[in-house]
Amino acid sequence: MGEKADRIIAMMENTGQGFYSVVGIFALLMVWGGYAWYTQFTVGMQTTGLNDTVMWGLYIATFMFMIGVAHAGIIISTLIRSLNYEKLKPIARIAEIMTVSGLAMAVLSVVADIGRPDRILVLFINLRLGSPLAWDLIILSLYFAFTLFYLVISTKHDVSAISDRFSTRGIIYKILVPIQNALTPKDEHAYEKMLRYVAMIMVPFPILDSGMVVAFIFSLLGARPAMNVPYIGPYFLLTALVTGIASIVIVAVILAKVYKWEDMISDEVFATLAKYMQVGIVLILYFIFNQHFTFQYVGKPAFVAVSDLLLGGGAYSLLFWEMIWVGFILPLVLLFMPDIEKEMVFLASIFAVLGLWVNCILTVVPALTFPNLPFIWGSYAPTWVEWSIIAGIFGLGVIIYAVLIKVLPPVELD
Repeated sequence: MGEKADRIIAMMENTGQGFYSVVGIFALLMVWGGYAWYTQFTVGMQTTGLNDTVMWGLYIATFMFMIGVAHAGIIISTLIRSLNYEKLKPIARIAEIMTVSGLAMAVLSVVADIGRPDRILVLFINLRLGSPLAWDLIILSLYFAFTLFYLVISTKHDVSAISDRFSTRGIIYKILVPIQNALTPKDEHAYEKMLRYVAMIMVPFPILDSGMVVAFIFSLLGARPAMNVPYIGPYFLLTALVTGIASIVIVAVILAKVYKWEDMISDEVFATLAKYMQVGIVLILYFIFNQHFTFQYVGKPAFVAVSDLLLGGGAYSLLFWEMIWVGFILPLVLLFMPDIEKEMVFLASIFAVLGLWVNCILTVVPALTFPNLPFIWGSYAPTWVEWSIIAGIFGLGVIIYAVLIKVLPPVELD
């Protein structure tokens, strides 16, 4: 192996105090979130701010956001395998592992939203194929299964190369290597062909998930203004893709800085991702403008009420304009700076991720507050239980990611 491969393996072998400290902090978050979830489970959903009118809140907004994070690995891996886009190969594995942890956090957000998660089997036993919720369940299950399958088979060479170098985690590799050998052909050409085919099969999943089934859950709610619109699918897909790319930038910069991998994850990689983010954020602003222009111009009372909540001094207007200026405009200014460096892309990505998460909340909550049907208009404010559970889910996701990069090389050894 070369010097760079040895440095990657050294990161996996040598786990310092800093790593344990970070994992410990997020473990505490996870424990606190577990206590909050226990409170919600034993006392009931009245411990949350959810109610009969606003039945989705922080949990479902976080689910939407984490689905976007999960798309990062699929997008980059399929670009590399299907289109031979080798420029992004240094961050491919980083993105693939993020897909696993992102999907885990997305699923846990939905579990938290279910008042009785012990009855989750009912979703499978009494599956109604005419329901968008059933479509989402099917796509998410296939998505997660294919992601794990692709991660296992794509790490075959790396796991074989390092399996004899570890003693404490050797049992993991003794289990994993035979599985990889059984699932993949011995011939190298056939193996690469298999990886390419699996990557091509995974290409539609972001479109089917964020662009269709997740969007259908919202857009097919005829009684909810600002959701029952035909363009919400492309809009959800776009925000998910930008979320994934920005999340990858953040994780890749941190890993490159902490482990001194700047020569492996070059500035060219971040410059390429910055271009995608530029286009994506501009298109998001375009969708937001079109949405509110249509609502205000047509003038239907429920639609205008929702739009005014965001635009004109309503309950969510301050949060909305902070999202626009800090979450979208400021990142664009940073990304369009001449000779942009990865530090600027990193900073722009942090602001964009915050803006995109707030955007998920503002997509869910205001539209539920003002139903079209003659219901009582509602209100919603998340409680400490919801915030704590979301923090616990995030802590668990970070721990999953931290463990996986200690078991699988986060940068391909070749």
